[in-house]
Amino acid sequence: VIPRSGGQCFDTAEQAYAFGHFLGVRFRDHGNIVWILGGDRHPDERPEGLALWRAMAEGIADGTNGEDSLNSRADYSTTCMTHHAFGSSSLWFHEDPWIDFHMWGSYHSDFSLSRAWEQAGSDWALPRPKPTLNAEPAYENHPVNWIRDNGKFTSYDSRQIAYWSVFSGACGHTYGCHEVWQFYAPGRMPVTFADRSWQEALLLPGAGQMIFLRRLMESRPQFGRVPDQALIAGGTGPGSGHAAALRGRGFAFFYLPAGYPIVVRTELLEWKKIKAWWYDPRNGESVLIGIYGNTGPLTFQPLGVSKELEWLRTGRGCDWVLVLDDFETGCGAPGHGCADQD
Repeated sequence: VIPRSGGQCFDTAEQAYAFGHFLGVRFRDHGNIVWILGGDRHPDERPEGLALWRAMAEGIADGTNGEDSLNSRADYSTTCMTHHAFGSSSLWFHEDPWIDFHMWGSYHSDFSLSRAWEQAGSDWALPRPKPTLNAEPAYENHPVNWIRDNGKFTSYDSRQIAYWSVFSGACGHTYGCHEVWQFYAPGRMPVTFADRSWQEALLLPGAGQMIFLRRLMESRPQFGRVPDQALIAGGTGPGSGHAAALRGRGFAFFYLPAGYPIVVRTELLEWKKIKAWWYDPRNGESVLIGIYGNTGPLTFQPLGVSKELEWLRTGRGCDWVLVLDDFETGCGAPGHGCADQD
């Protein structure tokens, strides 16, 4: 039994180590576990907090490996581990050997949160960077800042945050839904104005649209990708107008969240000919724009949100992905594969 005082589970490193060791022993035969320490609180809110989390991580690894000594000598090669909080785990644990990838959340306080790209970019720029994951973005159907009258996050917000994060250096993205996380059902007490069953919420559009981001990313070479805002000569702005650029071997992606025109410094891509596409993050469909000689900056004006709403080009929900390919690679439509795939 681990004693408690002051409302905290652990007061000493030895207690935290013992709990981690218990878990490591219990699950040592399961090789598919991702160990996520932490929660919604920052690890340094208590003076001894960092030492407690480090001890717990050591206990997990030792329990997994059949060791039992708090001596800062654990072998972490057998575990996949990170720490979850509002801020990135890089703020406290970037050099720690137990952290395999960083985790953070852009959270739920407002629309168009710049943290979605700023934190991803900050972790990307660190010395000896590790993969970083936006693990708690604004959940679809969650009240903005937890207040009913502020409205709720929609599928557009889910898309916006996902593309911003991934195009700015995140290794992936965690989609969330307000009713699903709490498994709300009629007869249960709803948390923060949940308004439908979790089974119904599974069918919200944002959930299904996450697959279109995955298909897009998997349709171009996987290695050598880097965020590169230098490609954008004009068309990006603050808040909801921020455009994010990602380039790789023979391609470049640009997420335009509000439908504004973008000017691309194509000369930085050093291709002779450019094949340009629009990729629709709402349905995964693509439209060929054209083939261009690489003679300097090119300007692209996004389409309307649909054939029926061709006039609706700017504002919330009017997001598009501009895809530029090196014509010589022979890539097909975005989301459907590439001849030069890794």
